[in-house]
Amino acid sequence: MNADQQDWDRARALCESGVLSAVQRVGFPSIWTREDNDLDLHFAGPGGLRTFSVGVKSGNGATDLKIVDGSSRDLFFAKWQDYSVDEIAEAMASWEEVAETGVDWAIGSVLSQPQRIEMTSHYRATVGFSFACLRDGVAMGRLVLFAESDLIFIAREEDPGVAGFALRPIV
Repeated sequence: MNADQQDWDRARALCESGVLSAVQRVGFPSIWTREDNDLDLHFAGPGGLRTFSVGVKSGNGATDLKIVDGSSRDLFFAKWQDYSVDEIAEAMASWEEVAETGVDWAIGSVLSQPQRIEMTSHYRATVGFSFACLRDGVAMGRLVLFAESDLIFIAREEDPGVAGFALRPIV
């Protein structure tokens, strides 16, 4: 399976996971900007709760998303098997999980109709996905989820904070 097919499969998995129940910035405190930290998207569905970690895909100029099934905390600390309990506890004490601002309108929605998006301002690159947000069958807007450089963004499609990226669907 090629990388683009995996990306599509993971975007579809977000759509099949139920209702978006929370979005959190997660990781160690950033010294630059909150967008440095990954996102955890939490869903509630018939199969129970499900969490996806969203980060920057490495190795491609850092301009695309990496969507992984599981929480960022679990994925990060799973790599620490060779560390002592005290070292892990010290690292976990500084880990943050903070509710993402500006996405309240999407909470309670089901994601659907994923579209691959590209950024066309400053340079052109495939950067992520947009999703229709439906709550009780009513369209709430489109959610964009994308990476630029080593930053992760999530916002309403028409949010002025992302307008400078000149995002557009790839057809």
